[in-house]
Amino acid sequence: MEALEAIASRRSIRRYAQKPVPESDIATLIEAARLAPSARNGQTLRLVVARRDKGLVRSLFELTSWGGAVKPRRSPSWGVDAPTAFIAVSAPRDSSTHVRTDAGAALENMSIAAGVRGVGSCWRGAFDDNEAARILGLASDREVLYLLAVGYPAENPVAEPSNGKTTYYLDADDRLHVPKLTAAVAAEWR
Repeated sequence: MEALEAIASRRSIRRYAQKPVPESDIATLIEAARLAPSARNGQTLRLVVARRDKGLVRSLFELTSWGGAVKPRRSPSWGVDAPTAFIAVSAPRDSSTHVRTDAGAALENMSIAAGVRGVGSCWRGAFDDNEAARILGLASDREVLYLLAVGYPAENPVAEPSNGKTTYYLDADDRLHVPKLTAAVAAEWR
């Protein structure tokens, strides 16, 4: 698969089959994150995989908020269509402002690597970060920046070109549509 094809086919998945993703596939996602660019090559991000301990996965799931534009119809339920794993992205609390950019690069790499393997993911920023750090047992000098929900997709969102509107929506068949700005709208050439 070509790089642009892998990027274009990546979708945020909010409904998951209740089949665990093999550790070998999650290890590939970790490798993708490790290879992401890092400001000044600081490499301050650390990842915590919640997969083996189902209680921990459930606790992280219960801290998250889902699909704000299409609530409650795209809010997964535990044991029905919830993710089967999470990857927590953490950094030192006193990190530079660049650490969130580093995290974005790592998350995107993981999301693309997941999609290529037929694994779904969704970058989560809406969660109780202090509680996530506590239940993950992080040292007090570290914080959870983001969570990546991981599992096999139980939905097939569709991207569509847009000349301005970017709010995702569900159609009459309960399929998620994700408008993506066209290149002509998103970029200026000078």
